[in-house]
Amino acid sequence: MPNSPAKAERGHIASNWVFDRESFVDKDAETAWEDVKAAATKRDVSELRKESLLVTIQAIAVYCKAIPTTTYQQLERAFRHEELPIYLIACEKDIDSGWTLTNPQGDVGLKYTLGFFFGADPPRASLREGWPSSPEENLERLEKAGVLATNRATRAGRKVFAGRDGNFEGAGPDYW
Repeated sequence: MPNSPAKAERGHIASNWVFDRESFVDKDAETAWEDVKAAATKRDVSELRKESLLVTIQAIAVYCKAIPTTTYQQLERAFRHEELPIYLIACEKDIDSGWTLTNPQGDVGLKYTLGFFFGADPPRASLREGWPSSPEENLERLEKAGVLATNRATRAGRKVFAGRDGNFEGAGPDYW
């Protein structure tokens, strides 16, 4: 979760988030990547798909902690190279003004919402409209994709949270 926006200007959203990944275990990059591969491929019949996906997302977050410069494009290319059944998809999706999109490097105000899926095709008809038309378009979009994070800003020199519950502290991205 982010600690605080970096270099927030009055009346503006910070240009970068500072992520606190201390809740994720420390692993070297090679071990973390093996965990990503194992999590992505281990899906028992009895295991719920959502739980399996969450384990995979957490393994990706541990990997991003080991190598903070990792981009979503790099991850997606590696998943395709390794033929892993996990797909990072950059979808067009409207988000509320209380939220922003951010990537592992802390860039905010991105255009596309990152989704984690077990296939390259939209799993529901409702996702078809914002789905990229090709793998190449998806890779382009991933450069401008992020996960949901609360929209923090400063106004008149004080921090303001524009989210649902009005609480500035403790709010953060869904996945990191």
